Amino acid sequence: MKPEVNDFNLAALRRTYLHPHELYAQLRAHDPIFYDASSQSWLVTGYAPMVAILDDPRFSSQLGAAAAMFPPTVSKQMLFLDGAVHHQAQSVMLRPLANMVKSQTAAIKAYARQLLDTAVARGEIDTVQDFSARLSLWTIAHVLGMPTDDMAQLQQLAQWSNTFGDVTSGYFQGNFK
Repeated sequence: MKPEVNDFNLAALRRTYLHPHELYAQLRAHDPIFYDASSQSWLVTGYAPMVAILDDPRFSSQLGAAAAMFPPTVSKQMLFLDGAVHHQAQSVMLRPLANMVKSQTAAIKAYARQLLDTAVARGEIDTVQDFSARLSLWTIAHVLGMPTDDMAQLQQLAQWSNTFGDVTSGYFQGNFK
């Protein structure tokens, strides 16, 4: 069941919503700037309003509205930085990670082959669940130097990471285990 524009709220739109394109098209047709009273937040679905908002200096995470909700250890994260400072922090993180991934190509290919061999032996594969999601999660853990032998533990860590992202962004998935 998908929400209609009339009864839409951000809580109704979850990560598990399979086809959000129709809903976003309805929202854009209805109004490209939508206020959700239940979460007291705005959803901007139109390109022109988004560009105007991003170009307007009054819209800034430095104003503290979002960051003030969290302890300093959370609010000082890259998520809450603006403009050039955000890009600088991002490049400090992304360049070394990209180099690490490049140096791990053989290990990543070997794990991808292992996943495919397992699927062949089983006779079926869910390309997202059995291959893409596992390979992405394993690669991230491997590049970061984490143990990669327990996929259930990696999935739990990913779920916790998603929950942290949900809480800091205000976009709640609803599972805080």
